[in-house]
Amino acid sequence: MNFDDSRLRARVYYDYNIDNNWHAHTMTESDRTLKGDSDKSGTIGFERGYVDGDIGVTRWTAGSFGYLLGDGNIYDSRYDGVRVFVPGPVQHTFATGRSDYFDNSFLWTAHYDDYDYSLDAGIHRFDLDEGGNNTIMNFGGTYQFENFSLGAMYLHSTLDGGDGYVLTLAKGELKPWVAGTQRGWIKYYDQAAGTYIAHTMYGLADYLDGFKGYGVGYSRVVRENLVTDVEYYDIKDKTTDEHSRTLWIDLVYYFSASW
Repeated sequence: MNFDDSRLRARVYYDYNIDNNWHAHTMTESDRTLKGDSDKSGTIGFERGYVDGDIGVTRWTAGSFGYLLGDGNIYDSRYDGVRVFVPGPVQHTFATGRSDYFDNSFLWTAHYDDYDYSLDAGIHRFDLDEGGNNTIMNFGGTYQFENFSLGAMYLHSTLDGGDGYVLTLAKGELKPWVAGTQRGWIKYYDQAAGTYIAHTMYGLADYLDGFKGYGVGYSRVVRENLVTDVEYYDIKDKTTDEHSRTLWIDLVYYFSASW
């Protein structure tokens, strides 16, 4: 699979304090193809628009917002719906909504933090655009030691052959506002097609019928608010054995302004 994509992206976020509890958020985005196979025209698009605030002890989010499921191994994209966060020793999150990838969904996740480890679990039902449904379950944990973290995640889908896992080893912590901070990671993936809806990786997992292989990445804050990122993926389609190798390099500058 040959694909080349070189482009310039700009995102502008705006937050408005409604009443010191409820806040409104928007994000507009423009992508311009510089060279390659994509055809981004530079048109400005409205990508996010939502409100969030507290009702009792719960945190509510409603509108169009970004949603990350299973550390991005299940889903990482825009989500149109409602999400409720319930704090506690075990934190619960419930959501219902739709996206460009499914007609409707019902999501539940649980998260537990301790001194040097964390645990995550979730059950997510998706009503698919092409008909039928897919329920993805995940369970995993991360162990912290010194400046390293070691993570493992198991995934199961109700679609045929729907099992998978992801292993992660990472070092460092990236803080865009602190020059010189850095983070490196390596991941091994073995995921059936049913275990992900829109994968977070810059590799081409979404174009494959399930995949296995590895990814490595390194990020560094060159100077305050200027971050460079390099990622490489070598993955293989689980059905056809076709290889997909991807090198991704980006440079991101963060800035803020107030009126």
